[in-house]
Formats: sequence, structure tokens, C-alpha cells
Amino acid sequence: IDPATGNFNGDIITGPVRLAFDNLFELPPANETNKNPKYGTQILFPPNQDFTIFYEEYYKGCAQFFPEYYVPETQQYMGLHSPFRDQAEKLKFGGYTPGCVFMTVSSKYKPPVVDARMNPIVDQSKVYPGVWAICVVNTYDYGKNPPQPKKGINFGLQSVMIIGDDTKFGNQGPDVKA
Repeated sequence: IDPATGNFNGDIITGPVRLAFDNLFELPPANETNKNPKYGTQILFPPNQDFTIFYEEYYKGCAQFFPEYYVPETQQYMGLHSPFRDQAEKLKFGGYTPGCVFMTVSSKYKPPVVDARMNPIVDQSKVYPGVWAICVVNTYDYGKNPPQPKKGINFGLQSVMIIGDDTKFGNQGPDVKA
């Protein structure tokens, strides 16, 4: 909520999420498949997450930028890439839970990464696959101008607050001592 106007400003604050595959401090190198690298991460939502605000903002963006993709018979937007993905897609990496949602969020600009006391994190080892965070995201459209084969609404990363440690993700099996 914008404190000056009392109106929704478009930013959504996630509940606690886990981070994976982060590029929050440095841009990944450009290559043939990634010609315009961005800062970002995958945010993994725990079970029973309420996605109401995320879906509302996603469908507002679809209606605003892609009304021609709406199919009245199914009451869906067809042919657009969805940001809501099942963690089962990434099981081989460890830490992902089938049936739970993850999203890839990114930014052209380096997002602020802070600790729970709002101090900037300078020790990059504090941000690892599996750490708990709260992220601020907002929607944006892509693929329409200029036209691209893949188009849709996605969530842009505004900032990250690291709130807690946990087991680091990886290809290892479960900890038998736990």
C-alpha cells in the first residue's frame, strides 16, 4: 500500500519462501541461450500457500496486456506462459517438493538483499540454495513488444530479506542423522 495515497502500488510481499539458483549479487554471463542476463532467483513456496493476490495480479496483467488470448469458453488465457510452476519439475536438484509452486523472479537491476534487521548482506555465503527469505515482487509483461514466441506475465524481483537458515539444497540424499 502506498502510504501517501493508500492505494495498492503493485508490490506483493511473499510469505516465507526458500531460494534456489540465485543470481542476486552478480549477473550471470551472457551466452547464446541467455543474451540478456538478469539478477534473480527461484522462490519455492511451502505447502498450503495462499496465492490469491498472485493470481489476481497475474490475471489483471493478462487482461491488460493480452486480452486477445482470452478464451470465453474456457474462461482462461491460452497460449501464455504461466509463472506458476510445480516444484516436481526440479526434483533432481533436491529441496523441491512435488505439488508445491515455485516461480522464477528476476530484475534488470541488482535487488537489495538484506537481513531481518534490514542490514545489507555483504557476505554472499549467507544467501544459498535453501535459505529462507521474504521477497517483494510485482508483475510485468513480456514477449509482446518486440514480438517473441514466448510471452506472458511474470513477477519481477524488487528486494529480498533473508530471514532464516535451513539445510542447503543439493543432489545429496536426506540426512540420515536428522
